[in-house]
Amino acid sequence: MTNHPEEAWECYLQTEDSRVSYQILKLIGNEYYKMGNGQYLFSAQSFGELLKIDSHPDYLDGLTGAGVGYFNHTLSAKWHTHKNEGPELKMSKNDSEKLIEVVNILESSSLPKGDKIASTIRAWAVQNQALHS
Repeated sequence: MTNHPEEAWECYLQTEDSRVSYQILKLIGNEYYKMGNGQYLFSAQSFGELLKIDSHPDYLDGLTGAGVGYFNHTLSAKWHTHKNEGPELKMSKNDSEKLIEVVNILESSSLPKGDKIASTIRAWAVQNQALHS
């Protein structure tokens, strides 16, 4: 697996054989989960797609772990503390859109665990004005 998740995702999208695409989704989900950081987005996308095919509990765990991992990574990378001013969130429109994408993937699982995490992230984002119109 490379450090180019966009290429791996494109490979999945172009694969016509359903067995092969299923294996690619599992590979993307698991490998980019292990890489962590910004790669959690692609892991969440993969586990979200896998859940549409098969409701295996490991896929829900992968999705929720990737969703929380992406949220944590985003906060760690975007939350800054300035001397005498306190904490400040610096999130671009692109970052905001990706965070909403993760929330939407979690909600699309239609499972209580995914919905709970999604609503927590969404509530935090609204409270901290992290959502861009």
